Amino acid sequence: LGSADRAQVAQAIERAHAAFRLGAPAPYERGAILERAAGLIESRMDEFVRTMQMEAGFTASDAAGEVRRCKETLRLSAEEARRLAGEVIPLAGAPQQSGRMGFTLRVPLGVVLAITPFNSPLNTVAHKLAPAFAAGNAVILKPASATPLTACILAEVLLAAGLPKGFLTLLPGGAQVAEWLIADERVRFFAFTGSTEVGRKIQQAAGL
Repeated sequence: LGSADRAQVAQAIERAHAAFRLGAPAPYERGAILERAAGLIESRMDEFVRTMQMEAGFTASDAAGEVRRCKETLRLSAEEARRLAGEVIPLAGAPQQSGRMGFTLRVPLGVVLAITPFNSPLNTVAHKLAPAFAAGNAVILKPASATPLTACILAEVLLAAGLPKGFLTLLPGGAQVAEWLIADERVRFFAFTGSTEVGRKIQQAAGL
């Protein structure tokens, strides 16, 4: 794959932000989409294995293990999509608060940026995409430049399972693409797995 240019990065952020503003599917449907994706993973097992062997040098058994773990990640995320909840706050435990009730709600952040490594090209990607969507966020994925094809197949699976347009965008490329994404204030959360050096650069660029 080639590398996304700055215009494509801007377009991806705009579409993800617009999709989020329109609203994610209800929690039950988000769970159903992730469950369907887990089923579709099984049907493309051989393709995933071959791709990871080619891209990452995995043995057949290691690649198959990565696929099994990915399926489990999707299923667990589907369960969590349906039971994300806030908390009831015991106001009556404070003076003069009898008869009052307080509660918290969990709401999605918006656009999540996922930056993933080459040495776990499927399951680590799923670890970022599935929980973010389960919580109602739109995700922009920048996979490792050495292993983009495995991530592309997973993206195809999620879209085939019914993930709404705009809630997942894959942008191939290197550090420059990541820098453009991090610089945009509409990206509200960064999920990164990689080297300490790159992690520190992302932290500084994000102003954390």
